[in-house]
Amino acid sequence: MKQVDATVVSIVVPVCNEARQIADLMRRLQQAPLPPLMKKEIIVVDDASTDGTREFLREMHRTASLEVIFHERNRGKGAAIRTALEAARGDFVLIQDADLEYDPSDYPALLTPLVHNQANVVYGVRPDRPERGFAYYFGAKLMTAVTNLLFHAGIHDEATCYKAFRRSLLRGIKLNCERFEFCPEVTAKVSRLGERIHEVPISYYPRTKAEGKKIRWIDGSRRSGPCSATGWSRNRGSSSQVSMRRRRRGKLFRKISHKHALQPLVNSTPFPADNSPSSLLKKASKPVIASAARNSSSPKANKKRDSMSDRASK
Repeated sequence: MKQVDATVVSIVVPVCNEARQIADLMRRLQQAPLPPLMKKEIIVVDDASTDGTREFLREMHRTASLEVIFHERNRGKGAAIRTALEAARGDFVLIQDADLEYDPSDYPALLTPLVHNQANVVYGVRPDRPERGFAYYFGAKLMTAVTNLLFHAGIHDEATCYKAFRRSLLRGIKLNCERFEFCPEVTAKVSRLGERIHEVPISYYPRTKAEGKKIRWIDGSRRSGPCSATGWSRNRGSSSQVSMRRRRRGKLFRKISHKHALQPLVNSTPFPADNSPSSLLKKASKPVIASAARNSSSPKANKKRDSMSDRASK
C-alpha cells in the first residue's frame, strides 16, 4: 500500500506582553486537533515583550515542532507575522493571536478546505457578539464593506484573526505591513490575484481593554483601509521616514525661495506697437544684456556691457 506523506501546517503566533495567558496558549496549541494526516509546526515571534512573556519563552522546552523568534525592538503585529512567514516551512499557514479570543479547536474547520483543494485561502467568520463593543463591531463591518466594494471579495469578516493560506500563494505576495494592517493588505492582494476566499464559522471570545486587548481606534485609521500598499495607495514608509522626507522638502523649498528672492527682477522689454515679425526680431536683437546693463550701478560695468552688446549685434 502506498504511503501518503503527511502535510504540515505552520501556525504563526505573534506575541507581545501576554504573560497572563502565554502558558495556557502554548498548551492549547500543542493539543490543538488537526485534519487527518496533518502535522503542525508552531512559530512564535515575541515582539519585544516586557512583562515576562519573553523570559517564559526563553525557558520553554524546545521541540522539533516549535520555533521561537525574538524581536529586539517592538515592531508591530504585521512585522512579527512577516518574520514568522520567512521561517515557515509548512504546506499551509494559519495565523493565531496570542490573546485566546480564538479557539484552536477550530483548526480542522479552517484547514479542511485547503486539504481537499477547495480553496487556497480560508477565513474564519466570527459570530456577531455585542460584547465586542460598538467601536470594534462597527469598525470591522466598515472595513469588510470597503473591501467588498473595492475588490469584490464577497466576504463577511475582513478583520478576523483566523486566516489560513496555502504557503505557495503567500510566497508570491510582497507584504509591507508593520502593525495591524496585515488583514487589509493580505485580503486586498489575495483578492487582486483573483483568489476566492472560502469562509467557515468559528468561535469567538472577545476580551476587553482591561483584559489586555491592544488594538485601538487609532490603529483602524493607520490601517489605511484595504487599499494600503496594493496599488491604490503607495507605501510611504514608517512615520519617521515620512517626517524626514517632509523636513528635506521644507529645507529645499526655503533654499529655492531665498535664492529667487535675492535675484533682481529685470524689466522685460515691452512689445512694440508694430507687432509684425520684422519689428519683433529687431527689438529682440539685444534684449537682456542692454536692459541688465542699465540696471548696473557701475559706469565701468555699463561701458563694458555696452561694448559686448555692440559686438553681439554685429
